[in-house]
Amino acid sequence: MGYWKTSNSATGAAASEAQVLSILTDLASLQIRGLYRDANNTSRLDNVTFTPSLAITTQPVSRVVCDGATTTLNTAATGNASITYQWQKQNIPVTAGWSDLTNVGGYSGATAATLSVNTTGNFGAGTYRCKISGTAVNDVFTTSVTITVNANPSTPTTTGNASCVAASLTLSAAGGTAGQYRWYTVATGGTAIAGQTSSTYTTPLLTITTTYYVSINNGTCESTRTAVIATITTTPSAPTTTGSSSCGAAAITLNAAGGTAGQFRWYTVATGGTAITGQTNSTYTTPAISTTTTYYVSINNGTCEGPRSAVIATVNTLPTAPTTTGNSSCAAASLTLSAAGGIAGQYRWYSVATGGTAITGQTNSTYYNTCAFYYNYLLCKHQQWLPAKARELLSSLRSIPHPVPQRQRVTHRAEQLLSHLVQQAERQENTDGTQWQRVEPLLQDKQTVLTPRQQYQRPQRTM
Repeated sequence: MGYWKTSNSATGAAASEAQVLSILTDLASLQIRGLYRDANNTSRLDNVTFTPSLAITTQPVSRVVCDGATTTLNTAATGNASITYQWQKQNIPVTAGWSDLTNVGGYSGATAATLSVNTTGNFGAGTYRCKISGTAVNDVFTTSVTITVNANPSTPTTTGNASCVAASLTLSAAGGTAGQYRWYTVATGGTAIAGQTSSTYTTPLLTITTTYYVSINNGTCESTRTAVIATITTTPSAPTTTGSSSCGAAAITLNAAGGTAGQFRWYTVATGGTAITGQTNSTYTTPAISTTTTYYVSINNGTCEGPRSAVIATVNTLPTAPTTTGNSSCAAASLTLSAAGGIAGQYRWYSVATGGTAITGQTNSTYYNTCAFYYNYLLCKHQQWLPAKARELLSSLRSIPHPVPQRQRVTHRAEQLLSHLVQQAERQENTDGTQWQRVEPLLQDKQTVLTPRQQYQRPQRTM
């Protein structure tokens, strides 16, 4: 039977229990020399080394987290100069034992004292332990712990609000129950607005568009946040307008400007009422109206509608047809025709019953017919065929005052030549005007005036 000795000698004094414990407490290792029983040979002593076991000083604890959170498991040990850690996860089924973790997926620190687990996507739920090793010692294992990953609430749906002026706006969310909502002014982080746990939130007075955020907290986990916008929109200006008019009952087209196609709203009343269906462009054609009517138009930018502008569709009363007084002459003459029913400047004289163009400058109640003279008749009747030289010549003759007390007859040759040239002009011949230069010298004398005729007859063409 062997004894603990106080010296390295078989005959040394035996060590007490207290002496042995005091020495073992501070030793990293202990060497013992053992002597075989019944042997009395010190050369037969065997050296045996004992090392204290590892001591776990920190045990991991179980975690309950929300999906997406990063959690950690921690441990620590002493009693060896070369301590290593290896985290393990229990296999499913549990009879399959344990597997060493590596730094893949959501794991980091798989061989460190602290294991980090990113639980996004419900990753990492299960049972864990850590194997702790050292030099010349038996491995030790921590207690088994679990990581529980709770699902987050669904992200809420939201409804924003808008105003055309500075206002406090009420925003809405759905998907949770009263007391579960959390309203924020930032997309992530920050602190929920105090006391705002309902599905609606009324903002303070806003002058600009502002984005808020809302989530659902079920008491364990909080969802991601959803943006909700409080929109402050500038009211459009009133459009400019251009009215129109008609003589008598008619459909009249009105115009507005200041917006884009689709933004205009046409009304029959200055305020209230309902916009005319389908009329969203810058022009509006009224139904047939028989009296002057005021319409109204505004611009709607999709959120706000501006003030309305009046635009007038004017229906002017048709004047009554004038009464007329004709005139006559027994010889070719310029005759004065008369009309009544209007005032100076209102009359319009025509040479056709409908259509055509009013005779230029004739806006009074009397009209002096200047086409009775032969040369004026030629100009009025045939000017569409006459070359420029002919029109210039006849216009100069027409400027001679009428009536002329002493009308001398132009030479027979000049009259024949004029008639011949008119015939050529009617056939669209001699359009360069050169032959008209032959008659011009005959008509230069301002005392020579073509004799008026009762009726102009086209001269017979000679073969």
